[in-house]
Amino acid sequence: IGKVTMDDQFLGDFGHSEFTWPVALAVDSEGNLFCSDEHLNTVVSYNEDGERIGEWGEAGSGEGQFNGPNGIAFDADDNLYVVDSGNNRVQKFTKDGSFLASFGSGGSDEGQFSSPWGITIDSNGDLFVADWGNDRVQKLSAGGTHLLTFGSADGGELDHPASVAVDSDGDVYVSDWGNKRIQIYEPDGNVITALHGDAVEFSAWAAEVINANPDAQKAYRRVQDKSPIGLFNRPVGIVIDADDNLIVTDST
Repeated sequence: IGKVTMDDQFLGDFGHSEFTWPVALAVDSEGNLFCSDEHLNTVVSYNEDGERIGEWGEAGSGEGQFNGPNGIAFDADDNLYVVDSGNNRVQKFTKDGSFLASFGSGGSDEGQFSSPWGITIDSNGDLFVADWGNDRVQKLSAGGTHLLTFGSADGGELDHPASVAVDSDGDVYVSDWGNKRIQIYEPDGNVITALHGDAVEFSAWAAEVINANPDAQKAYRRVQDKSPIGLFNRPVGIVIDADDNLIVTDST
């Protein structure tokens, strides 16, 4: 896990060789960092100094068990919601890993999921879940009651949405992985616009990583003609900071 300022100043990294497939990050009210590991079926936590302070979870389908945990998000009470993708559900825990609740099942009806991925929580405590396999986003109450569905594969509106974020106005941003864009919706689910990317250069940290790693240089050369730097290729992670800046991780 790397830690960088918003102006690309590298602050350090931690967790070396402690993960197999780290996926999502979330920070609690005390500044502790939590990371889901999709392969190990665990959630691992660190303090602000990068010291490991906890780990919980195991493979399975019972309470507190996982089958490919992905997106994670804290609510205002420091309860952690974990998208349990392979089990097509969302589980709720205290931040020390005590199981609180679970909701969702496999399917395409309201409140059901097909390989869900990302999750975010708005200022009202409602959940937005990127329902990857059903090409949609579902809005749920904190207790798992279905409130709203938007997006579909019909007409290409969404193609395997990966992550979701909400800004201070309640607008919803979805990383539309298959369509190589970010879709923006009003709180009621109406489309506002789409972002396809307009970057003109790499961040300083990204440039440093590429320049220092021969394998990264080879990978970049393979894709640079097919995916110009300014356009998204496969946007996955998405988050909005306190100043409503949009941050996207774009895989190649």
